[in-house]
Amino acid sequence: MKFIYRNKNKYWNAILIIVVILIGVLYLRYTLIKFKKEKIENIFQVTKSISALLPKEYIKKLEAKPADIKKPEYQIIKKNLIEIIRINNKAKFAYIYTERNGKIYFIADSEPVNSPDYSPPGQEYTEADIMFKQPLKNGKALITNEFSDRWGTWISVIVPLTDDVTNKPFAGFAMDFNADYWNKLIFIEVIESISLIVLILFLLILTLRSIKKNKLLNDEIKEKKEAEAKIKEAKEHFEMVFNTSPDSIIISRLNDGKIININDAFTTITAYTREDVAGKSSIDINLWENPEDRLKFVKELSEKGYCNNYEANFVRKNGEKVFGLLSAKVIYLQNIPHIISMTRDINERKRTEKEIFKLKRAVESSGEAIFTTDLEGIITFINPEFTNIYGYTKDDVVGKVTPRILKSGVMNNEDYENFWKKIIDGQAIKGELINKTKDGSLIYIEGSANQILNEKNECIGFVAIQHDITNNKKAREALKNSEIKFRTLYDSTSDAVMLLDKKSFFDCNNAALKMFGLKSKDEFCSNHPADLSPPMQPSGKDSSTLSNQHIELALEKGSSFFEWNHKKINTGEIFPTEVLLNRIEIEGKTVLQAVVRDITERKQMEEDLNKSRNFLDKIINSTSDPIFVKDRKHLWVLLNDAFCSFKGASKEELIGKSDYEFFPKNEADEFWEKDEQVFNTGIENLNEESFTDANGVNHTILTKKALYIDPNGNKFIVGIIRDITERKISEDLIKIKNEQLQKINSEKDKLFSIISHDIRGPLSGFMGLSEMLSKDINNFNSEEIQDIATLMNDSSINLYRLIENLLEWSRMQMKVFTFSPKPFNIKALSDNAIQMLKYNAEKKNIVVNNEIPDNIEVFVDENMISSILRNLISNALKFTPIGGKININCVQLEDKTTKISVNDTGIGMDKNTLNKLFQIDQKITSSGTEGEQGTGLGLLLCKEFVEKHHGKIWAESEEGKGSTFSFTIK
Repeated sequence: MKFIYRNKNKYWNAILIIVVILIGVLYLRYTLIKFKKEKIENIFQVTKSISALLPKEYIKKLEAKPADIKKPEYQIIKKNLIEIIRINNKAKFAYIYTERNGKIYFIADSEPVNSPDYSPPGQEYTEADIMFKQPLKNGKALITNEFSDRWGTWISVIVPLTDDVTNKPFAGFAMDFNADYWNKLIFIEVIESISLIVLILFLLILTLRSIKKNKLLNDEIKEKKEAEAKIKEAKEHFEMVFNTSPDSIIISRLNDGKIININDAFTTITAYTREDVAGKSSIDINLWENPEDRLKFVKELSEKGYCNNYEANFVRKNGEKVFGLLSAKVIYLQNIPHIISMTRDINERKRTEKEIFKLKRAVESSGEAIFTTDLEGIITFINPEFTNIYGYTKDDVVGKVTPRILKSGVMNNEDYENFWKKIIDGQAIKGELINKTKDGSLIYIEGSANQILNEKNECIGFVAIQHDITNNKKAREALKNSEIKFRTLYDSTSDAVMLLDKKSFFDCNNAALKMFGLKSKDEFCSNHPADLSPPMQPSGKDSSTLSNQHIELALEKGSSFFEWNHKKINTGEIFPTEVLLNRIEIEGKTVLQAVVRDITERKQMEEDLNKSRNFLDKIINSTSDPIFVKDRKHLWVLLNDAFCSFKGASKEELIGKSDYEFFPKNEADEFWEKDEQVFNTGIENLNEESFTDANGVNHTILTKKALYIDPNGNKFIVGIIRDITERKISEDLIKIKNEQLQKINSEKDKLFSIISHDIRGPLSGFMGLSEMLSKDINNFNSEEIQDIATLMNDSSINLYRLIENLLEWSRMQMKVFTFSPKPFNIKALSDNAIQMLKYNAEKKNIVVNNEIPDNIEVFVDENMISSILRNLISNALKFTPIGGKININCVQLEDKTTKISVNDTGIGMDKNTLNKLFQIDQKITSSGTEGEQGTGLGLLLCKEFVEKHHGKIWAESEEGKGSTFSFTIK
């Protein structure tokens, strides 16, 4: 029986061992399958999660070509892939690829550029098989079987990247996991499982043997104690780690949140002790500042089984807030789900982040342009002020260019080389630069530059701070120029300028020394204002008293303007002046600035003006034809002696009266109607009218009326009357001599036009200006008086030339002009004519070129040829715009005829105007380019003078292309 029992026992032992081995094999298979499935699912989910975070828009801009390496999108994708491999240490490679023409090409990979395994963009993946193409066709992710290439043996997870709009794959994202490493993990898992099975078998054998041998019981007890000792040791190790961790650790139940245990760091961070939290939850002790944060935390933990890097605000026992970074995992204690959470105090990090944020905002809101570069000089950051100053945006420059784009080209290359040498040597650079903005403008920059050092005091880049000082630079330059201009004006003005206080002069310009006949400023400043004057002034007051009064008045009122007789110290000569005293402040001291202008020439001009006015009055009153001027109310404002004689009344009786007070109503009505036509249309008219003289005798008169508008816009009628009573009586005789009379009328019409228009204009202006001076001279300053004097001088010159032409024309008509031809050098005659018109040319900035050869002599009447040249050059100046040019030429023709031409770059003429030239019965009233007036009489004179020399005169012109007037003489 014992034998049977022993054999039976062996039999059951063998069966039990076989069953255990079979179970072990099954368990091993189950473990392998489960492990492989978990690992595959894990890496599959990791790869898909990472692919969802990739910036597709950047990837779509890459073409899997070598040129991609220069694109900023490639750099961003490259950094992302490198970071992916750094975080996921189980993966070896991460890369993005695409298919083109049936081949696989790399877009970007995770290997550094200097790595031998680096695949640049556009490189073909020659070892790739059909599996890499499937996700790009069906849009489904897959895990490859083990495959080998030049880098090793791998298991790859491939996820297609699809377009968000079309949902079509455009690239593939792959992560390679080392198959050897994978197999090692499986091998380890197999070893662990086999070890477990062997252990079980071993325990089983021990158990079986223990049944046989009671002595093994003590060994088993001993082993148990050893196991308990190890467990105790492990528990103590856990307790040590648990309590010595610097992070707060809590173990709490998942269902109600009751705290089971806390470590010492929890007490340190929150000030809650184990007694404070025993049997309570984190909600009970108000640990969460926002309880909703805990609900979100628990929800995520329940769904995933873990939660990493969850930020939340907690409240210490004393009410202070603390920022925490929370990580937790669900664990089971006695089959009850618990939470073990670890919280790190990130208050310091938050403060640092806040300070960094403040610093960033300070940089971005700074009024200085700030930018940084890497060690290669590539710009890595710019603030908004950089864009404001230079016009470049972040997209323009960051990661793309160096500060060389700001080089103006004005500064020397040596300056830049010295700049970089110093900054590379670690020196801080300060100074001024001239840089160029995006639109090409040059600006002045004041700035500084320095190295950026890391925590190891190593240079990792450069920072520059710059300020646009262009406006300040321009302001300083303008101030400097202003000072120079003031000093130049002060020293170069023809007016004497002096500075004085109540006691004496203390400064003067060179003009003052010249005006008063003194040699130095010291000599000048030693005189009192009264010393520079005669004893008495024209008013009868002594100069000393009167000068002190003007000084006191200027100090009180701010300025004083008056006329004064001064005396030259060196000669004693007395001369009239205008004096302007202005009160000014210099270095906090009140002084006077005196500006003295010598008005000797102006006084002489005023005297000449009065003479000219009297001369014009004599001319107007010497004509036998009645002349009148009416205002807009039809009242007479100007009459000549012939009109007064014709009407039989004095000027005093007629001025300010109308026709209705001296003529029958029917005649006055007719005069009124004709006047209104001229006022309303501006067109002059010539009318036959009836006129009753003082004796009641009716006359037939021919009245020519024209409109005149003065500078103030006031309208006047200018009329010339001719008694044609006898002409009417002698109608038949007039008809017989019609042709002759028509010519006479045309000539006289020309004269009337000249008198009514060209004499009236200068005369009226002359009268108006002289009236202003006579009545209000004390209300004008020296500049205004100078302007008026200039206008009066221009008027007198124009009037003189007009009268000169009239006299020459009248002498020609009366056949009393002396013709005395002699040999003359035509170049000299033309130079004289140009010299006489030099002022007109300079006023319009016109260049007059005399291109006549020096050796040409002509047999001519000097006065006539000079008049021709003056009139033609004057006409050219009149119709040539500012900045134009006039050329005078002369050639000798084969028939001993000399041809002289005056060519201008003026406005030219149309054919209609060209055909009217040189005809007395044609009226040409074109104004010059600057409003210059003319009579057309000059060209008629030229024609008659040229014909007197057996020559001819003609003009060639095109509108807008200038004119050429030519004449010949024999």
